[in-house]
Amino acid sequence: MIAQAGGDVIAYDSTPPGPGNNYHPDPNARYFDVQQGGTEKAALHPDRTLFLCWPPYGEIMAWEALVYYKGSTLVYVGEGQGGCTGNDAFHELLDAQWEERLSLYLPNWQGIRDTLTVYQRL
Repeated sequence: MIAQAGGDVIAYDSTPPGPGNNYHPDPNARYFDVQQGGTEKAALHPDRTLFLCWPPYGEIMAWEALVYYKGSTLVYVGEGQGGCTGNDAFHELLDAQWEERLSLYLPNWQGIRDTLTVYQRL
């Protein structure tokens, strides 16, 4: 949707969709070109906005991406501290080094409290 609206997107996943990848329900489905790469790729794009959508719960992925990223804007879709996305270190880093600029309500499954939040680096 971002690309369709004119945004220039570079997407990475440590396990992108593709033949032989059973991680995704349809490994041959392509909604957008996703390149092979982990959190370290965030360091390559300080001039871009970092977009993190539902980072894995209790894992360091979101924290690592935020540490590698040297840019100024983060768009995050997920729950806050104590929720089911990211880990405590990620949410603590957000509180310490980032300022919330905008938060939008999203339709949620029952029991889920995620939002789309835009942050600026302090």
